[in-house]
Amino acid sequence: EDSLLRIKDIGHRTLAALEQGNLDDFGRLCDEHWQYKLKLSSKVSVPGMNEIYEETKKRFGVLGGKIAGAGGGGFLMLYCPNKHQELTRFMHEQRCKRIEYGIDEMGSRIITSD
Repeated sequence: EDSLLRIKDIGHRTLAALEQGNLDDFGRLCDEHWQYKLKLSSKVSVPGMNEIYEETKKRFGVLGGKIAGAGGGGFLMLYCPNKHQELTRFMHEQRCKRIEYGIDEMGSRIITSD
């Protein structure tokens, strides 16, 4: 219950950070959200994903991330203010395809079908 209440609070703070244009805070809040979500269930992530996530934080300065989608066919969204090319190469080595994303008032949309 505590994790769920904290996740709700993080959602409010994330909205405020985005409205203020503070993307670094957005990234850090994604990380905080990830940490609380992991406490809810061992099924929140797929095997190996936490290791990739932690490595990207250490090596490439990723401030935060989130798994989106379900059923093993989702996405790992990362917020990385620097080292984009290095991160892209690393993720490619992990067999993760890069998809550009942005913030949009329309919400989630599929932008490619590759």
